Amino acid sequence: MVSSPGSNIEDYVSKLDSVLQHKSDIITSLKSKLVLFQKHLKEEEDLSNKFNELQKIMIEPQPEQNQNPNNKPKDEDKEMDLLKDEVKMDGFD
Repeated sequence: MVSSPGSNIEDYVSKLDSVLQHKSDIITSLKSKLVLFQKHLKEEEDLSNKFNELQKIMIEPQPEQNQNPNNKPKDEDKEMDLLKDEVKMDGFD
C-alpha cells in the first residue's frame, strides 16, 4: 500500500479519486431513478384515488327526484365528465 517501499502515493490518490468518482456517478444515477419512481408512485396514487371516486359515484344509490331521463343524476354526469377530462389531461385517454 502507501506505506510500502517504492509505492507511488500519487498513483494511489489518482486511483482512489477514480473509484470515488465512479461511486458518485452511481449514486447520482440512483437518485435520478428514485425521483422518477416517486413521481410514478404519486401518479399511481392519483389515478387510484380518481378510480375510487368514480367507483363510489357508480355504486352509490341516487335519490329518484334528481334523475335525468337516462336514470342518472345530473350531478353524477357532471362529475363523470370532469373526472374523464382530468384523466385525459394526464395522458390516459
